[in-house]
Amino acid sequence: MDSTLDDRPTLTWQEVATVVARFGEGFELEKMLPSERDQNFLIRRPDPISGNEDRVVFKVHNPNDSPDFVELQSLALERAVAGGASCQRLLRTTGSNEVHVSCG
Repeated sequence: MDSTLDDRPTLTWQEVATVVARFGEGFELEKMLPSERDQNFLIRRPDPISGNEDRVVFKVHNPNDSPDFVELQSLALERAVAGGASCQRLLRTTGSNEVHVSCG
């Protein structure tokens, strides 16, 4: 794996907001999260009726990470959740049910 800290993505919220919209409408940036090799955005989607909100980490993978490596991370999360682990769950896009979205 050739991923390096120098190749970590450096996108703005405005650059990723249109991609985030593929996972559902109404997400807002709460804050940027630290990451060694990727770029992470903590986003939220308020529900005005219930007063609750969904909080999601939107991850932009390092461009040097292979698609197989990224897929393995997703499969590990899905397997852990299916086994009853209390951990992150994957959010799929609306309509096409994708987990990964390629932008470029």
